[in-house]
Amino acid sequence: MEYLEREDLEENIAIIKIGRSFKDARTPDQLYDCTRAEWRVKLERAQKSDYALCVYDKIVREVYEIDCWMPAEKIVRESFPDLTPIHGRIGFEGKVAPDKIRDKYVGKSVAHLYKWGDANPVRFFFVEE
Repeated sequence: MEYLEREDLEENIAIIKIGRSFKDARTPDQLYDCTRAEWRVKLERAQKSDYALCVYDKIVREVYEIDCWMPAEKIVRESFPDLTPIHGRIGFEGKVAPDKIRDKYVGKSVAHLYKWGDANPVRFFFVEE
């Protein structure tokens, strides 16, 4: 297993652990919808990220290029139409990242980027920090 280290992150990245939602994502659209919405993070901080790494079980499953972040109430998750957005949370609109970016991250472990016991499913890594 190849591990990602901090110095491997050459873009402004949001790493999003989707946990149990991964089991509900049977299609690429469902995986995108599980990754992009309803996170309890500051909008101003999230807006600095250009890419989101979808992580399940410490492994990057997909990478999305972020177009914009917005309040969760404005996001339509077509794969899960019955879900009611949670007020005060945010999500992003985007698309699958170009292969050049995906090839750097998909299938690699982010275990080294988290401290034991980290509870927040979203972590940001910015080039300038």
